[in-house]
Amino acid sequence: MPEEDNAQQDPNTLSLEAREHGKIGAVHCGVTREGLVSIRGRQYPLDDGKTAQDEASGIAVARQGEQYTFTRA
Repeated sequence: MPEEDNAQQDPNTLSLEAREHGKIGAVHCGVTREGLVSIRGRQYPLDDGKTAQDEASGIAVARQGEQYTFTRA
């Protein structure tokens, strides 16, 4: 599973593609569909090359093509 590989590398980083999900700590993160991500159940539209920040959890997500990288600061 990709989520397990990421957890072993850095527990504060999660790399996903469309229709994948996982957790950073207890916070659920996912890519609902291409261009739409979810952090703690809140959805954020995300264009290629852009980032979004969920202030309450301190998690940001960056999109590069089909790869979405969630990071907790």
